[in-house]
Parts: sequence; C-alpha cells; structure tokens
Amino acid sequence: MKLSQLTVRVPPEVARWLEDTAVTRGVPTAAVAREILERAKARCDLPGMTGVEVVHEVEVKAEDEAREKLGVDLTALHTQLANLQKERDRLLAKARDAVTPEIAEALQDRIKEIENEVAGVKDKIAAYERQREALRASLACDEIQRLVPLLEDIVDELAQIIATISSLAVVVGDPAIPAIAWSSALERIRQKVPHLGIGGNVFRTGDILTDLRRGSPQFARATSR
Repeated sequence: MKLSQLTVRVPPEVARWLEDTAVTRGVPTAAVAREILERAKARCDLPGMTGVEVVHEVEVKAEDEAREKLGVDLTALHTQLANLQKERDRLLAKARDAVTPEIAEALQDRIKEIENEVAGVKDKIAAYERQREALRASLACDEIQRLVPLLEDIVDELAQIIATISSLAVVVGDPAIPAIAWSSALERIRQKVPHLGIGGNVFRTGDILTDLRRGSPQFARATSR
C-alpha cells in the first residue's frame, strides 16, 4: 500500500497517549495514528454509504479482477457462444435439406466441431463466473472486515454510554432508565434497517429522549423544570 507523508501537530497529552499506546501494542507510533485516521475516515464515510453502493463497487471490482486474471471478456465470450450456436443451427437446417448423404455427413462433421467449440466456450464462461463469484465473496469479506473494527468501537462507546446512563439513573431515582434508553435505541436501529429482522420495541418511538420522558416519570419531572 502506497503511503503519503503527513505532519500533524497535536497537544502533548495526545502525543504521549499515542506513544504509550504504541509501546503497549509493540508497534510504531505512526501505525497507531494511521489506524485511528483510517477508522475515523470509515466513520465519516458511513453516513453517506449505502449497501447498494458498496455491493455495486464489489461487483465492479470482481468483474475487473476476473477479466484480468483469466484474460477473457464475458461479453465477448457470450457473443462468441451466440455466433457458434447460430452457425450450428444453420448447418443443422442445411444438413436436413442435404441433397446427398455425403453432403449431410460432411455437414454433421462440421456440426460436431462447432459443438466442441461451444462446449469449450461454455467451460470458459463457467470458469469466469466461478472466478467472479469467488472474488465477489472475497471482496465482500474485505468490506466486512473493514467495517467490523468500526462496529466494535461503536459498541464499546455504546456500552460506556449505557453504563454512564445507568449510574446517572441512580441519581434520578429510576433504575429503569438505562433499559428504556437501550430498548429505544434498538427500536431506532430496527426503524433504520427493518428488513434485517433486528428486534426493536413497538412501545418505543426510537427517539430516546421522548421515550425516556414517556417511560420514566422521574425523568419527565426532572427535565420539565
């Protein structure tokens, strides 16, 4: 992977944190900084990306790589196949109308040659499609692996937020507050991706503050002041 040089000034405490983290992991400081920037970029890109767009990119890459690896073009193969089949059909019709058995036999020999060519082209198409499918799966897994660290970061942050809300709920006097917030968050996810079958809560709106005010009288009283 080609890298570009970038100089960034950071506060001393951030620099110390980068250095300490690098020492703990046993990697260069630049590697830690690069990982943070790559994850930040992935997070910034996330709101603008759609599954359809990512899948389209995977499809295009798989097509290009399959063409490059096998040195063939799928469209050209299908065109060749269609032409061969057309010629075979023409010769079959001609053989049926042959004036003499000798002419019919000669045509049948050529038809067999064409059928062998057809089989060869079909084998190439099948090989191409197998290669493309393998590449599609591999590239899709690459995308998933790129997103998993971001998902883990989000989950870690979510766990910390819920834990903090749980501590604050004690002060408010309603231990149900974190459960309300969590079930509302799940409903929000369900509304965003309903086709995935993620369990939400039909009694929640997905607006966490609204659900907290509705579900926790103590929270509603404290926030109405």
